[in-house]
Amino acid sequence: MRLQLIFIILSAVSYSFGQADYFSGNPEWNQSSSCTIDGCVDYRDFVYYINGDSTINTQTYKKFYKRGQSIKTDGPLGPECGPSTTYDALAHLVRQDGYQVYLWNGTNDTLLYDYGISLGDTFPVAYNVCDRYIVLDSVEQITFGGQLRNKYYFTETTTGSFSNMIEGLGWPGGFFEPTCEQPNCGYQFNCFSLDGQVLLGTNCFFEAGIEESEAALLLNIRPNPVKSKLRFEVPEDKVLEQIFISNSEGKRVETIEYSGGTGKGSCKVDHLTPGIYYFRFHFENGHDYQTKIVKI
Repeated sequence: MRLQLIFIILSAVSYSFGQADYFSGNPEWNQSSSCTIDGCVDYRDFVYYINGDSTINTQTYKKFYKRGQSIKTDGPLGPECGPSTTYDALAHLVRQDGYQVYLWNGTNDTLLYDYGISLGDTFPVAYNVCDRYIVLDSVEQITFGGQLRNKYYFTETTTGSFSNMIEGLGWPGGFFEPTCEQPNCGYQFNCFSLDGQVLLGTNCFFEAGIEESEAALLLNIRPNPVKSKLRFEVPEDKVLEQIFISNSEGKRVETIEYSGGTGKGSCKVDHLTPGIYYFRFHFENGHDYQTKIVKI
């Protein structure tokens, strides 16, 4: 009985000690998604980041922007369904009030997260939480950038996909993305960083919408999606040395030693399993360019 009482007290202390400023330190969320729309599969890598404030009815909100790249294919083995596009635009207005996080829906505040729940409580339905049967089972304390955060574990839910959540970071599917299963969409949280330092995740692509555009423009990479051979052009003022290929989980699957000099080049990819890959082009001067390629 005494040990049980001590455990309860320690759990309460650990739980209450996790309060933090969720949006300080230039946080960035790197995520990905795959959605089927009108027969096309839309693969996306994107990053949520904060850029300035906005005041509404005396309340100050953080301006969440979303930048990324969209690549569309006609089914898993089909041809390109549309041109690759990049985007960078305001996505949401969000504010923190203690353990609660609110999103401005255009008319009023909508609850996004409530991290102040107690053990045994049902997690409240919110903007992105659509499962009504999520019960908080246990809490673990973790550290991010010198701040203590709580990691919440939940009992099995009706969706089976929402088992944990990190305070201020979100759930395994993302930060704003819905926790319940979507019939035509899948979401994945990849990495989280503070002040440019990756604190969680290994499959990191924070350059989504930036570096890959520069690489595609510089090297004229094509086609994307690709089936058998990827073609590119090396500028006259650069010497390409290696091409590193990583899978969607960030694991390197191949290193290509390149000795083709400048001008037009290519590399075979027909041996790769269909899916998403990250190609990093390494040049003599140490400058790397990375882009996402869909293998069909």
